[in-house]
Amino acid sequence: MSPTLLSGDLVLVCGWLKPKVGDVVVVNTEQVGLVIKRLIALDEDSLQVAGDNLSSDSSINRIPLPRDRLKGKVILGKEQRRGLKLIKAA
Repeated sequence: MSPTLLSGDLVLVCGWLKPKVGDVVVVNTEQVGLVIKRLIALDEDSLQVAGDNLSSDSSINRIPLPRDRLKGKVILGKEQRRGLKLIKAA
């Protein structure tokens, strides 16, 4: 998902918000497991995703996937987390 997200970035994912085309989502794929991609198509039965890096391609880009593979919408990523701190519970 670079340049939007980089390996090691922390994200907060919400499973109950309804994603729309253009949102960044988490999808569970048979090929590679959990992935973060941008939602490019969505209907009642299926969805399609793609990464933001135009110079790189993925085996799941633009492939119809069952809608139940959608695990959640990324609601907080590296660009929105300015001013937030992770606090370790004692």
